[in-house]
Amino acid sequence: MNKTRSSRPIHRLAALPLLATALGLPAFAQQPAAGARPAATTQTTTQTTPAANPVAATPAPAAQAGPYRALRASKLIGMEVQNREGRHIGQIDDLVVNMGNGDLRYAVLSFDPGVMGGERLFALPPDRLAFTPEGDRVVVDVDKQQFEKAAIERTRYSPAFFRDHAQVAVLDRAWSIPQPGRGTTAHRVTDLLEADVLARNGDEIGDVDELVLDLGSRKVHYAVVSFDPGWTSAEKRYLFALSDFRLPRDPEDVQLDLDRDGMRRLQGFDGDRMKDLNAAGWVADVRRSLAQGTGARAGAAPTDAAAR
Repeated sequence: MNKTRSSRPIHRLAALPLLATALGLPAFAQQPAAGARPAATTQTTTQTTPAANPVAATPAPAAQAGPYRALRASKLIGMEVQNREGRHIGQIDDLVVNMGNGDLRYAVLSFDPGVMGGERLFALPPDRLAFTPEGDRVVVDVDKQQFEKAAIERTRYSPAFFRDHAQVAVLDRAWSIPQPGRGTTAHRVTDLLEADVLARNGDEIGDVDELVLDLGSRKVHYAVVSFDPGWTSAEKRYLFALSDFRLPRDPEDVQLDLDRDGMRRLQGFDGDRMKDLNAAGWVADVRRSLAQGTGARAGAAPTDAAAR
């Protein structure tokens, strides 16, 4: 398709569904699972101390996942970041995901000059984010000493940065996060949202239109791909798990183990069905589509040619 990166802008601030309760609980924090006992809710509502820190109170990454809540990645990228006093201090510049299992690994923040320094970016585990009750801004308590350990120089922030396991290990140690195996490949969401999709033979066949996050599990639930006319209907969208993608040497591309026959066996969806990502019927169809898979590589880790 020979497009330039500037031709696929990332959509910025947009209204979000209500992600926090009336108490302003963090959307990425532990929430009652479906069917949870009412007593758990009662215990939460008794925490009435006004100065309670919603960020510090978030559980460790191993905490039980909350209920399903879908959100477009392009809505979260660019979202305003504020401190506990409600003052604007920066924004979310990017997200980092593990390609093999879809885990959200880091949110990458930029802070205003005078907060943390404007020439660096800072990696923050997603369970440390809290949303405002309106759901359109993120609240972060800035611990400057800890953030300093997770700083990334802007000049080094490239697609290759998160393919360097040693550099990612520095961030993991800064937040005391157990490091995944070396076969785990971290990738920037801004690159995925602008990626060309290649067929098995290397031909360009489409684009990644969107990544849909599940805030409850802090994972990428699925990627939305549009294919070129001639491969399938131009009006249809197709859904894939991140584990369905391979990573060729060009960091601006992803590859599917598909040919035309395999593509035609997959179920496509009309774009207007994605207006409500949390509708029960749509979520059920998504799960059926993902269970169908690509017919190959189900559950396999992505091939990272650059790391070989």
